[in-house]
Amino acid sequence: MSRIDPNIRGLAGAIARGLRAGRSVLAKCRNDCRGISAVEFAFVAPFLFMAVFGMFEAGRLYWINNTMQFAAEEAARYGMVHETASNADITNAATSEAVGVNPADMAVTISSDTVSGVSYLTVTTTYQFDFLVPFLPGDLITLTGHSRVPRVF
Repeated sequence: MSRIDPNIRGLAGAIARGLRAGRSVLAKCRNDCRGISAVEFAFVAPFLFMAVFGMFEAGRLYWINNTMQFAAEEAARYGMVHETASNADITNAATSEAVGVNPADMAVTISSDTVSGVSYLTVTTTYQFDFLVPFLPGDLITLTGHSRVPRVF
């Protein structure tokens, strides 16, 4: 009969005891459901928050886009009604109508052209939109408003 080294026998016994203990721990965990909702929330929360903040930013983007269009239309209307309005007056009209937008970040371009004897005034407003929520991807988005009206005087 061969002799087994006592160190190996002790190691095999320790492994067997560890496996039996591991099975009992797994059996206990299988029946214990405490904390599972916290784990599920940890998996779902980043996507939920990204969707909520993404909707918030999309709404802000559309709002500022509509504000740029409204400011261009109102400035062009001001230039059409006030015959002696200068470019500075029209620019001031555009920036005063851009509610919620920093006027320093807004650019107003005014041009005039004549087609078939009719003089037209064109007002273009631009704004560089930046997301407030830092984890949303994307660079600056250029939002523009454009309006062209006849000048009859």
